[in-house]
Amino acid sequence: MYFIFYNVLLLDTRSIWHEKRVNLHIKDGIICAVEATVHIESSNIITVTDCSTQCVSIGWIDMRVLLPEPGLEHKETLLHGAKVAQRGGFTDIVLLPNTLPARQTKHDIAFVKQCQAQSLVALHPMVAVTIDTKGQDLTDMIDLHHAGAVAFSDGTATILQTGILLKTLQYLQLFGGVLIQRPAEKTL
Repeated sequence: MYFIFYNVLLLDTRSIWHEKRVNLHIKDGIICAVEATVHIESSNIITVTDCSTQCVSIGWIDMRVLLPEPGLEHKETLLHGAKVAQRGGFTDIVLLPNTLPARQTKHDIAFVKQCQAQSLVALHPMVAVTIDTKGQDLTDMIDLHHAGAVAFSDGTATILQTGILLKTLQYLQLFGGVLIQRPAEKTL
């Protein structure tokens, strides 16, 4: 199937067409041509859609997605959440570790990668800094990094002990790891 999105605003800072109205040619789901806006009539082999009030951009990334699988699959699965993200224009999502049990093992990362193979949206596993996100004992961050964890966080939980936070930063420094943590101090 061949589509032309006529007069669409393109938003991509890497493109020469950034912030310009263009005709976007799509064949079999793939962009095959971008051209300056020229009015095109529909025919029986192409579908032309006037997009003068629409824009198109590169895919978006959501850095804090809470999909409760494993543990609470009845609420939402990774694959269903990925489909929802795709419909919203997201091409990448970073998964918070707040599942039951917390995403904190190499097996958990392998499960995310298995789901990734069935999804058009890239699933990036962020794993727990502390066991069960309780803020007490550290997970094996170095092994988890090598298994494919993209970042570390206790997600919706807060690391309250400054000693744990310091140890975390020291471990992450060894391999250039990333900590994404909620700055919430519950004692205030």
